[in-house]
Amino acid sequence: MADIADGAIDVIMALCSPPPPAPIAMIRLDGDGALNLFEECLIKHNSDESPAADEVCDSAAQQSHLNPFEVTPLKPREPLLVELDWRLGAPKVPAVALASAKGSSWTGNESVEILLPGSQPLVEGVLAQLDQGGARMATPGEFTRRSFMNGQMDLSRAESVLAVIE
Repeated sequence: MADIADGAIDVIMALCSPPPPAPIAMIRLDGDGALNLFEECLIKHNSDESPAADEVCDSAAQQSHLNPFEVTPLKPREPLLVELDWRLGAPKVPAVALASAKGSSWTGNESVEILLPGSQPLVEGVLAQLDQGGARMATPGEFTRRSFMNGQMDLSRAESVLAVIE
């Protein structure tokens, strides 16, 4: 694991809801570049003809009213309905993505939360796609450590979370 002196070097991910099976699962991406990583995965997987990212972003604003699953840039604090690949050849899974800008998330880093159906194969498939995109699984307490390092929580709160984790 990289040294996290500034609170966010790697983009990390974790399931941050009860484990499947569940009605809804939430996956959190956190770290510098989380938003770009998510958008690259979304653009790469949602376009059958793989247009250039600039073309997708330019045309998305014009076309988003026609199809709710068009690739639209994710904006902080604006939920966006998306479709994600979870397995090659399988139908795409509908999801809601919500981004937080650096300084406004729980950890103080750029982050993306993905809400999707809480099926074990779907969750594992989406995590695998994000892993292939460059995110890595968070270690226990890593989100809390990032929050503490970025001044989002004090030491007593961080120690309280640690007590629950261990």
